[in-house]
Amino acid sequence: MNARRYIQTRFLVLRLTPYADTSLVVAGLSPEQGQLHFMVRGARRLGPHQFPVLDLFRLLQVSYRDTESELHRLASADLAADYGGLAQSYPAYQAAGWLAGFTLANAVAGVAHEALFAALCVGFGRLAQAALAGEATAAAADAVIVGVGLTYLQEAGWLAEHASDTASDRQCRCLLEMAAGAPPPRLTPGNWQELRHWVVLQARDAGCQIPGEG
Repeated sequence: MNARRYIQTRFLVLRLTPYADTSLVVAGLSPEQGQLHFMVRGARRLGPHQFPVLDLFRLLQVSYRDTESELHRLASADLAADYGGLAQSYPAYQAAGWLAGFTLANAVAGVAHEALFAALCVGFGRLAQAALAGEATAAAADAVIVGVGLTYLQEAGWLAEHASDTASDRQCRCLLEMAAGAPPPRLTPGNWQELRHWVVLQARDAGCQIPGEG
């Protein structure tokens, strides 16, 4: 019997769930593999453990064995980027938590989500930078949610209906470019709040699960 191959991928940690006495279930997103879940035994023991880089809102380079199980076991994990600084600001942390919940509720295992993954990394990086600089306003948090939410809808094909509306199409393209790393447009806090409500409405109409609803 052939040995199963190891998969190497980037992995954004979005949730940590205690399991049994000492273990963790780690959930997050890979650009090529979609939603992934890892069982990490012994991760909650006092003192050093096998994967000290595991923490919420960290970007890792991981390796795991390809199996048919939905709960994988890590072979290795190395830190690529740490967005944990966003926890220094409540608006930033709240926005990151909402996006983590939205992603885990709607991203599919085994399906590539490359644009969504990239937008989350850009968004979390902006939130962390703003939080550490004391500039993480509610408007900045709304802007990140708008960009990531639109990116998910675009990648899933839910924004096609706006292509015939020139004004809406221009606005969506500008916001998608922002999510991919371009500077945010200069809008008022009220504008960003309205856009966030609009994006959530589009996601709801598309059948997405919305954190805090239902």
